[in-house]
Parts: sequence; structure tokens; C-alpha cells
Amino acid sequence: MDLKYINLISYVKRSEHRTKVLKNLEKEIKFPRDIFNQTRLQRSDVSRALKELKSKKLVHCLNENEKQGRLYEITGLGKKVLNNLDSL
Repeated sequence: MDLKYINLISYVKRSEHRTKVLKNLEKEIKFPRDIFNQTRLQRSDVSRALKELKSKKLVHCLNENEKQGRLYEITGLGKKVLNNLDSL
């Protein structure tokens, strides 16, 4: 594993919120409201985690130009990181 990839795994593991949001997106595309309903995180925590994960290219917003009803999905890189979260 290269250092950049290890750093991404570490980045996700350092935050319970990022970890929960990434795991919640593992199987399907979701609205932020679905994520906070299912994870019981605060709306602001979900929004912040999505923004952080998006900046690292671990999640992707499918309809970025919409003000409401944004849909998020995990990226290939995000799936790879998620599959290795327990290896460090």
C-alpha cells in the first residue's frame, strides 16, 4: 500500500462521522437526510463529513448544481478505503 492510500484510510478512521457516512453510502446512493436518519448523526455533522469526504474524492455528488435533493454516492476510491478501514 502506498503512503497516499494509507493516509486516506487514516483520515477516515480519525473521524467517527466520516467513517459512519462512508459506511452508510456503501450499498446505495442517498440523500443527506437519509444518512442522518440512519446514522443518527446531526445534520451539520453529516454535511461536514460529506464535504470532507468529497474533497478527498471518496464520495461524489451526482447533482451538484441542485440546491435541494442532492444525491451522494461512494466512489471507487471510497470503496477501496472502506474495504481496508480495519487493516490499519
